[in-house]
Amino acid sequence: EMIAGKLGISVKELNEIIEPIQALYAIADHSKTLLFAIADGGIPSNVGGGYNLRVLLRRCLSFMNQFSFNFTLDKIAELHSKHLKPMFPELSQGLEPFQKIMEIEKKRYENTLKKSESIIIKNIEKGLDTETLIKLYTSHGITPEVIERTAKKMKIDFSVPEDFYSLLTEKHMSEEKEEETKFDVSNLPKTKLLFYETPYKMDFSAKVIKVLGNWVVLDKTLFYPEGGGQPADRGFLIQNGQKIEVEDVQKIGGVVVHKAKGIKEGEVEGEIDWERRYQLMKMHTCTHIVAGCARKLLGKHIWQAGAKKGTKVSRIDLTHYKAFTREELEEIEKEANKVVKKNIKVETGFLPRGEAESRYGFILYQGGASPGKEVRVVAVDDIDIEACAGTHLKQTGEIEKIKIIRSSRIQDGVNRIEFTCGEALKEFEKEWEQIFNSSVSVLEELNIIVKKENVLKQLQEASLALSVDFNSLPKTLERFLKEIKQKGERIKEISPEEYDKQQKEFEAGIKEAKTLKEICERIFDFWKKQEKTLEKLRKETAKKEAEKFLEKQKDGVIFEIVSLDRKEMIETASHLLSLNPELTVIFSNHTGYVVGMSKKHDMDRTIRNLCKEAGGSGGGRLEFAQGKAELSKLIKIKENKNVSDFF
Repeated sequence: EMIAGKLGISVKELNEIIEPIQALYAIADHSKTLLFAIADGGIPSNVGGGYNLRVLLRRCLSFMNQFSFNFTLDKIAELHSKHLKPMFPELSQGLEPFQKIMEIEKKRYENTLKKSESIIIKNIEKGLDTETLIKLYTSHGITPEVIERTAKKMKIDFSVPEDFYSLLTEKHMSEEKEEETKFDVSNLPKTKLLFYETPYKMDFSAKVIKVLGNWVVLDKTLFYPEGGGQPADRGFLIQNGQKIEVEDVQKIGGVVVHKAKGIKEGEVEGEIDWERRYQLMKMHTCTHIVAGCARKLLGKHIWQAGAKKGTKVSRIDLTHYKAFTREELEEIEKEANKVVKKNIKVETGFLPRGEAESRYGFILYQGGASPGKEVRVVAVDDIDIEACAGTHLKQTGEIEKIKIIRSSRIQDGVNRIEFTCGEALKEFEKEWEQIFNSSVSVLEELNIIVKKENVLKQLQEASLALSVDFNSLPKTLERFLKEIKQKGERIKEISPEEYDKQQKEFEAGIKEAKTLKEICERIFDFWKKQEKTLEKLRKETAKKEAEKFLEKQKDGVIFEIVSLDRKEMIETASHLLSLNPELTVIFSNHTGYVVGMSKKHDMDRTIRNLCKEAGGSGGGRLEFAQGKAELSKLIKIKENKNVSDFF
């Protein structure tokens, strides 16, 4: 007010001048932050650091809508990149992912705006405090600026709290604390790590320097301790002729502790489970290759957000602004297997932290922070270079083959790729072939031949066509073919001409199918077509049958044993009530299904009592109920009792 007074204008006029300028400065600052973050692999999302990026981005979009600025964030980012090129030339590489991310995020924001007004009005009427504002943003993506504009339309006073965005980020960010194995090893020397010096060695001799209950500390070890997403090695410690299993291995600072019950201080021999270790070495090396190939194909914003190595299946979580497509996954797998075939040497070694960072940059730490003055660098040519403490192969050719099994969107901005290799892949291939053969065996009655190639791809695509997991594919196909046969028999009973026509079309379509996917699509389409045909025929049947049953009604009640399926009984009863709402209709068919419909009597009670009397059960709603009972008992009830006894 004081400034407005000195300028001789109203506060409203001052705000109209100042607010657009403030918005421009905010957009310029936020877009620069976003460009830097995206160039370094950051992705706007609802989790972690990506949450803050989305807050900034939506604030920019909100200002641009509010003041109708006629420029794009892409253009502002381009200007930043040109201006900062002398100091930060790498920003230009972030422009393409910036543009793609902006396109997706803008659509999401616009969808939010479409749904937001009714939500805002409802909350404004209740009253808005900071907690509600935070909830509206976190649950619906509605920024305070959008609320402010809606409030103005409603002529309600509302202003954005000055500390809103800082409160929002503080509330969202939480610290994760790792659980540590609690032992006091402060006075013990560091364990010599033989798995780095001789990663292919299977046994070793060592000295037990400390026993900590069921855990022991050795002066040196070949056992890899759990860390970096890689499980601990397993194996045995041998002492005085006794072989004791190593159940777990952990690292506390520079000291490795082994869980092996009954070991005493003195000399000991160690044997690692080599097959398990070697498979984990393959899996860990694969992780680097898959991540590097994804980054090469999709952009430098691809960043490792987590990984877990297993002996059968491993996974890597990668940042990306949308879910990976099947084509992208196929390209990543293809590129990864090229790296395997080239038999590239995997370089490993320790470097002073400063030297490692100046040589490779902070991409080293995409797998997580690496403590200590030295950094262990693992490099697969220029495909992937990371700070990594795990065990790796000497050559990529040892992997033999990599197979991506599946991918999923595990959280906003992060995709998970699950893959396998080595001996585990050979076992999986046997399983996949068995499922494929079982599926093809089910289809034998259709007289079709399916080529056995790209088995996993065919299984994945076929299961997608039927919306099931591919492990369930043979049983699902069996069920669909059984239902098609049953539906066909019913269609044939009602309309033989329609049945013959549909069968010819189905047989012709199946003969044209070349892959398991195409066959499954045609089966599913035919199954749906049969259902529509039956629905149409049921209505026609209901009209014809209704006329006959109207003649049989007694005191407003129809109770008949009919040659109709359950859906046809429902359709016929419904049609009868449309003709005469005063009727009470109860049908049972030859399989014991019972259907009851009435606007006068409680059908839930009636059908429950009737089915119970006939050795079955049933129930439903007041006007409609159904059940199942023994047909012979239903016939006796019909002959000897009055159905009104059950009302």
